[in-house]
Amino acid sequence: MFRTLQSRAKQLESLNYGTSIDKIEEIINSVTTEFEEAEASASKLSALLDEISEQEASIIDDIKEISEALAHIRDRVMKCEDVTGDDKKILARLDVARKIDDELEEYAEKIKTIKSDIEELKESFKGFEASKLAKEFVALEKKYEVIETQSSKAYTNLYYVIEKHYKDRLKSLQRFIEVHKEKIVWCQGEPSNDRYGVEAKLSALSDIKASLKLGSAKKKEVVTSQDLYEQIVDDEDIEEVQNECEAAFTELKELDDSLAECQTSLNEALALWQQYELMTENLSSWLKEAESRMRTETMNQIDISMVQEKIEETEALLEEVNSHDDELYELMEKTEELIEINTDCRAGEYANQLQSRMQALVKFCNTFLSKLNQLTKDQKLYGETIVKMEQWLKDAEEKLKGFEQLTRGGGKPTVAYQSKLQSLKSFIEEKKNGQHLLNAVVEHGEDLFSAITPEGREKIRSDLRKLRDTWEAHLDKVNQLYKRVESIIMQWSSFDDNFSQASKWLEETQSRAGAEFELKPTLSEKKAQLQQYKTIYQDINSHESMIYGLKEKVEFLTDEETSETVDDMIDQYQEMVSETQRRIGLCEEYIQQQESFLYHLEKFRDWLTSQKAELSMCSDVSPESSDAQMKMNILDSLEEHEEEGQVLVDMCEKSLKLTLKNTEPSGHTAIKGDLDIQKKCWLTLQSDITEGKRKLLEVMSQYNECEDKVQTLKNWIKSIEIRVKDQSLKSNLEAKENHFDHLKELEKEIIDKGPEISDALSQAQNIDSEGKHAVQISQIFSRYQALKNALKEMISRYEQFIREHRSFLEKYEECTEWVDALDHDLREHAEVVGDMKILQMRRKKVEQLIELKSSQSSKVDAVLELGERLYSHTAPDGRESLRQSLRDLRERWEGWCESVTSAGSTLDQCLQQFSDFSGAQEQLTRWLRDVELAMQQHTELKNSLQEKTAQLQNHRLVHQEIQAHQSLVEMVCEKAQALVNQTQDKTLNVYIQSIQTLFHNIVLKSRDLQDKLELCVQDHGQFNSLCKSFGDWLNLQRDQLHLCADVSGEKSDLVKKLDNLKV
Repeated sequence: MFRTLQSRAKQLESLNYGTSIDKIEEIINSVTTEFEEAEASASKLSALLDEISEQEASIIDDIKEISEALAHIRDRVMKCEDVTGDDKKILARLDVARKIDDELEEYAEKIKTIKSDIEELKESFKGFEASKLAKEFVALEKKYEVIETQSSKAYTNLYYVIEKHYKDRLKSLQRFIEVHKEKIVWCQGEPSNDRYGVEAKLSALSDIKASLKLGSAKKKEVVTSQDLYEQIVDDEDIEEVQNECEAAFTELKELDDSLAECQTSLNEALALWQQYELMTENLSSWLKEAESRMRTETMNQIDISMVQEKIEETEALLEEVNSHDDELYELMEKTEELIEINTDCRAGEYANQLQSRMQALVKFCNTFLSKLNQLTKDQKLYGETIVKMEQWLKDAEEKLKGFEQLTRGGGKPTVAYQSKLQSLKSFIEEKKNGQHLLNAVVEHGEDLFSAITPEGREKIRSDLRKLRDTWEAHLDKVNQLYKRVESIIMQWSSFDDNFSQASKWLEETQSRAGAEFELKPTLSEKKAQLQQYKTIYQDINSHESMIYGLKEKVEFLTDEETSETVDDMIDQYQEMVSETQRRIGLCEEYIQQQESFLYHLEKFRDWLTSQKAELSMCSDVSPESSDAQMKMNILDSLEEHEEEGQVLVDMCEKSLKLTLKNTEPSGHTAIKGDLDIQKKCWLTLQSDITEGKRKLLEVMSQYNECEDKVQTLKNWIKSIEIRVKDQSLKSNLEAKENHFDHLKELEKEIIDKGPEISDALSQAQNIDSEGKHAVQISQIFSRYQALKNALKEMISRYEQFIREHRSFLEKYEECTEWVDALDHDLREHAEVVGDMKILQMRRKKVEQLIELKSSQSSKVDAVLELGERLYSHTAPDGRESLRQSLRDLRERWEGWCESVTSAGSTLDQCLQQFSDFSGAQEQLTRWLRDVELAMQQHTELKNSLQEKTAQLQNHRLVHQEIQAHQSLVEMVCEKAQALVNQTQDKTLNVYIQSIQTLFHNIVLKSRDLQDKLELCVQDHGQFNSLCKSFGDWLNLQRDQLHLCADVSGEKSDLVKKLDNLKV
């Protein structure tokens, strides 16, 4: 147009005969100035637009760069969301997450910088609408916030996992310490009553010691977790972590020390029990043997020849007993030590029993030793009396030989002879001393009878019999000598002297022999009476020659009165002889009857002694079946011999009746007393046999009952142990609960069995504290205690198992329902249906679900961990079921996580498509608006061809731009169609149709306008051409007229000019 203006100006100037027109020059200059100003403004505007475009492109590039970096960071964050693997891998991911946080802080600064750049751009260019930049920046900020939240969640989850692993391992160690503390406290707090309990606790301590290796392993795990945990906690919390770990390690060390201390204490207690049992066993064994020896010695009668040997043996035994005082003292010290350890143990009672038995044995030995010493004294006195008696007899024999010399001399007896005769009478009178000595010997000998053996008694009886025979022989000699002497005197004396002497003697003898026969109370008195009558009889017998000599002498006399007197004297003499013989016979009969009684009594006493000796063998009833059976055989044998005892008693009573008849009543009590004592002993023996048999039967019954109880308890505890040990893993919660109920029932059964075991233990210890059953029941009791503790621990474990399983099932069900709800929410909001607003709402909800995935993933992990914990106490089939359940939950959760991530990506993609579509739509709309404006401008009529040509050229550019935007329109429509297909948003179909119609109309309109403008330009060009042709012709004509205006020249020139004008 400016060029047209210039050409027009030149035409005007040419029409003005080459003279410039000022007004036109002014106009041209003004237009030129305005064109220059417009060009300058356009250049400036172009520079500003270029600057805006450059800054906008730079900001967009920065946004894209940050967005791509954030996408890369998001991928890294998603890798950090993995909480599987060991703590080192988790810590590595945590370090990555921490670095990501640092990087995000850097990108936050960059985003702030971009925001400030956008603000500066808006501030620098007023009226600039940065809607695209704002949208890109908002999307970047939102993306940053999402990634920042996701990174924070990932960091928090990783931190929580490391913290949880640390705390779980620390709690596991603390729980381990508490459990083993309780076990050690049990081993310390309840001292055992016997060695077997200590051994059971030592066995438990061995198990604890073995399991402490697990504690060391747990400690290493805690140390490893602590080192990792300290790397992530705040500095002010490190000290607290170290303190709680140090406290746990200290408790573990104290646990180890307590174990060592408890083991040392139990080893000392075991050594003490072993020493105690060894000492009690040795002392009891020795004491039992010593008591048996002492009992045998006391029950058996003593060989008189071995009294001194018995004294030496008893003194040696007493010395041996006293030598065990130190051992007993040491035992009592050990017992006191055991009582200090456990006041309820029976060691003190048993030690006191041993001490009492020792004291009883000492007393027994002293009593027996006193008895032996007394027996020695009696034996010595008996021996001395025998010696005296033998010496008296010897002296009497010597004297008797001297008197026998008198009777060998001849001649008439002299006065000296008469004095010798008186000496002989005095000697005869001395036989009383001999009789006293003999009675003393008999008395001392009989005193020995009760303590010595029948052989010893028989020997003493033999000695006494021999001594008595010697004594009686001596008496016979004395009487014969006296008789011979009297005969000699009578031969030499006169009838009157003889008669007078005989009468005197007869009178004296009748007074002695004719006295009333008296019953004597004792055997010795009876024997003395017999001896007295024998002496009288010997005296009578010795005077037989004298009496019958009177008869011979009276025959030489014729005095009938004297003869009758002598006959009467002889009759009296014969009567006295008969009476004396009768009385001697009675005395002998009475003595024989009493001696028979005493013999039967002694036989009965010996029989009782032998029975008692056999019965004494049954005094200590060992609960062993063989010993009890042997003693039962003895008691049966003793019971069978009761008839023999009864026969002996009957014989004693029969002899007693005869003896009592010929015994003075005052002696009845003593004689009856002897029999009554033996009868009491007999009755005592019978009752002892019956009682012993009863006790033995009771002991055997108790033994058998105890044996049955032991066997029953053994079988019971064995079955319980099998049931307790047979703890097969259970498949499910119901099976575990049933098993727990079974364990509770088993515990109740075990607790209910406790009193029975205690009673059995008491019964066994009462029977024999060191017996087989006591030992077995002690072992059973120890096994019972160990079993009870093991079952208690197992019940506690199963309570924990059930709690864990129930908690898992509840958490699993809750987690499953939660995942189902999340899945339902996801399916509800993950559908790419609806317009952009709806999709943005869905995206917001999905973002919440994604955040929930990050924040609540630990919930699923906790359930999975709970389930994995159940593996250790669940049967293989149940374990497989658990694995399947956990696998399902994990797959569902991972599937949901993938779905929610995919849904987020899909919605992000869809929203991005919407955003791209909106941008394209906005761009297309703006372009369409600009195109419409441009086309509207292009419909304005222009004045000149140049303007029309420029308008056509501009419209051609617009038309080319319209055609170039065909792809944009198609792209927008494709995006819209894709969104329609994806979101089912039918409203977009109207838009697609309208945009396609609008674009098609614009294309048609643009083409019509272009055609119109081309026609206008063509018409105007044609018009201009015509005008130019006309102008050129007119100029030519004007030039020709101008030339014709010059009328000068030649005629030919003028004619030519006129011809030209005509043309």
